Amino acid sequence: GTRSFRDFFDDFPDFPSTGGYRWLPMEPDMRSGGAPPQKPVPLVRVAALTPVVAFLGRSGAPVGRLLAAARLPGRVLDRPASLIPLAQAARLMEAAAESTGRENLGLLAGGETSIDARGLFGRFVGRAGTLHEAIDTAARALPSLSSGSRVWLASDGKRVRLCHKLVYGSICAA
Repeated sequence: GTRSFRDFFDDFPDFPSTGGYRWLPMEPDMRSGGAPPQKPVPLVRVAALTPVVAFLGRSGAPVGRLLAAARLPGRVLDRPASLIPLAQAARLMEAAAESTGRENLGLLAGGETSIDARGLFGRFVGRAGTLHEAIDTAARALPSLSSGSRVWLASDGKRVRLCHKLVYGSICAA
């Protein structure tokens, strides 16, 4: 049958016993002033930042200083498949936009980046035969790049909007 954690001690008799202590649930009891449960931390792959960092480098921006401002080590770019907190990626984007005076930094960097440079994600999207298929593919593949971001199309009959939801809110553009 199903075993519990307590059964662990039956398998290892030499392991120190609980000494008669009562087993308590892992979740804090909010009635007694315990801390609330932790919320999940949204993550993003370092590869999502590569086009922006490359654009910054070509523009002569102080990439090392911007990474440090976002509390990211310079070597983080050596491992594009690594995951970092989405908040740190957002800090980097904000610091870079402020430093360069370009609020549309992501658009500029994306415009100079080929779809193939986006790795496996880009290859999937690049295979699409239509714009709708490309957006649909990107929407389905985006969770492999970021756990804190979603994209979808919304239609009101006359217009179609591309929507992007972050953990912090939503942005929809016609």
